[in-house]
Amino acid sequence: MKSRKQKINKTTNQMSMQKFFPKGNPKPIYGKIADYVKQEKEERGQKFLTVCPKCGAIREKKRWFWDSEIKESKRVEHTEVLCPGCEAIENEWIEGEITLKNKVLQVVPWQIEEMINDIEEKERHVDTKNRVVKIRKSKTFWKVYTASVFLAERIGKELDHSYNGKTHFKWSKGDKSLNVIWE
Repeated sequence: MKSRKQKINKTTNQMSMQKFFPKGNPKPIYGKIADYVKQEKEERGQKFLTVCPKCGAIREKKRWFWDSEIKESKRVEHTEVLCPGCEAIENEWIEGEITLKNKVLQVVPWQIEEMINDIEEKERHVDTKNRVVKIRKSKTFWKVYTASVFLAERIGKELDHSYNGKTHFKWSKGDKSLNVIWE
């Protein structure tokens, strides 16, 4: 004969099973999470490389690389998917905005543009999302839009270090975006 405690536990377990998981099956997932789960399941079975068709970055084990040795050492079939940096440029996803208002900009604009391009080139080898999305130029100021906050911060610090001026960093709540003003 079952004790009263065992009966209560059995009915509680049945109620929780019925309420949250009818017939013991998990609830279906909808929305963005479902797309992510579906993508992860598809990628699990892949034995070949994923290559970005625009920049040539390589994805291996859920990480993007710029290493050409990986590409050359594993000459196997590959799929083509945009890397996060190229996807951000194509869709104009902006996380960092740098406003350049310094007088040095009017004196040596080519040096500043070259410095921005050099920083981008160095940083994008660390992370493919460290990319300049676009640069808008006017006579008195420039606006540089970046795909990552880290690149915007790095460019702001480098401008402050290399040239005289004041640099202000304004982070949004949650550190999702950054506005840098260089005066």
